[in-house]
Amino acid sequence: MKKLDLIKKLETIDGNPEVKIFDWRKNLSEDSGNGSSAGVYELEVAIEVLSDDEKDYYKEMNDRDYIPWIQLSFESEDYSDEGVKYD
Repeated sequence: MKKLDLIKKLETIDGNPEVKIFDWRKNLSEDSGNGSSAGVYELEVAIEVLSDDEKDYYKEMNDRDYIPWIQLSFESEDYSDEGVKYD
C-alpha cells in the first residue's frame, strides 16, 4: 500500500476517530466477552531517511537500491525488545 492509498482510505471515514493498531488474534484469545481491549495498541508512525552514504552502503550490501517505506507499528506487550516471547 502506498501512502496516498492509506490517506484515501482514511478520508472515507466520517468524523475524527482515534486510530489504533489492532491485533485481533490477541483480542480473540484474551476477550472473555467483557469488551476487552487486549490487542488494541497506540499507533506509531515513522520513516527512516538515509543519507547518500547510507544508501550507497545499502546498495553495496544488498545489490539493490534502498526504497523508503513508512513504518506503522506498536509496542507489543508479548515480546521483549530483543524479540523474545514472554510466557
